[in-house]
Amino acid sequence: MTEMRGGQDTDIKALHHRSQVADARLDVAEDFGWAVAGLSALLAGVSWHWLAGVVALLPVYFTITKPYRTDATRAEDAFHSAAGTGKYSPVFQREDD
Repeated sequence: MTEMRGGQDTDIKALHHRSQVADARLDVAEDFGWAVAGLSALLAGVSWHWLAGVVALLPVYFTITKPYRTDATRAEDAFHSAAGTGKYSPVFQREDD
């Protein structure tokens, strides 16, 4: 990590913590999403046809996890932007000549 001064260091630490919390929430949402998607696929398969269960699996999972995935992506992007790492690293910055 680059050397920081004063309040900028605490801001980066706070953004890093927010990114970690968002990732943890996403992990929980993914576990919950698979459980609900599996249950809905099972119910759809028993109620109608086995193909309905297969078709219901992924849309239910992605519908449940989308808000958490978006939040985790935004939090991680904010952290990397403030810290100057990842795709915001000076190594990856394009210089216009």
